[in-house]
Amino acid sequence: MNQKQLRFDAAFAQLHLSLSGKTATVVMYHDLVITVAYHDTHVARLFYNKQDTEHFTIRLESDGRLTPTIKRRINQVFTAIGAQWRIVQEGKVWYVVSNEFDSIRLPFVDGMTLLV
Repeated sequence: MNQKQLRFDAAFAQLHLSLSGKTATVVMYHDLVITVAYHDTHVARLFYNKQDTEHFTIRLESDGRLTPTIKRRINQVFTAIGAQWRIVQEGKVWYVVSNEFDSIRLPFVDGMTLLV
């Protein structure tokens, strides 16, 4: 097993530990994809990319429901896997902001992907 696979498995373990027991939240691991679901929304999917030796890809979803709990779950995923991103809200608009560079600020879009 390579270092990246070990990191991916550790990410699943950390997500499971951090989010198990949270209301209506499930963490699943199947075919090199980690999915965090809140009710019936897959708020985050972490993909193991065989072509990229360093990074994983994370896909973010809200199913059009920009609720405080979905935002909190996505931020909990970022924290659990040590990603340098967070979701912030200004008025009714969500942004994905870099923890390292506040100048990196992307409008949140359902289905958006980031490297982590």
